[in-house]
Amino acid sequence: MLVVLVAAGCAMFAHFSGSRSAGRTLRAPGSVHLPQADELHWVGVVRGRSPRGHHKEGHPEGFAHVVVNRPGKTVNLVITAAEPVWWKVSLRGGTLKSVVVSGWADQVAQGSGIDQCPLVLLSTEQSPGAFNFFFACPEQPADIALAKQRLRELTTQPLTSFQGHITATTGAYFVGSDQ
Repeated sequence: MLVVLVAAGCAMFAHFSGSRSAGRTLRAPGSVHLPQADELHWVGVVRGRSPRGHHKEGHPEGFAHVVVNRPGKTVNLVITAAEPVWWKVSLRGGTLKSVVVSGWADQVAQGSGIDQCPLVLLSTEQSPGAFNFFFACPEQPADIALAKQRLRELTTQPLTSFQGHITATTGAYFVGSDQ
């Protein structure tokens, strides 16, 4: 899988292995632009649910699950959180063109379909010095406005859907049908 770590003024590409980026890192100039897709969906939380017991600098690492079920559609998926979140992505239908994982703290994403598309990681810890990370939930309108601005820097594609909470739901977030 290709991972794109965005830092100020350059994009760094790394091979993705397991749940963390690893391997040789290459630098390429310019900013990252998402591939064109039929839809752009965004799930945003402040923190994950059920802390995993791991803490990073006093922040509990939580969990969130996103199910993408858009048969016949190509999807750019954006998942964001302020706190460290372990994101599970389940692809039931459709094709993921890219996954953007962004937040203040480290974010981890794994699951079906992710290994077949570019993964863009944006955080203060994963891309130090970069100011292009973003996160938001429906209860924070100012953060949503800033995040939408950051999304426009990644793609000209209009946002198809946005859903989220302060704390991730106990079930999954469904992009498309829950069937």
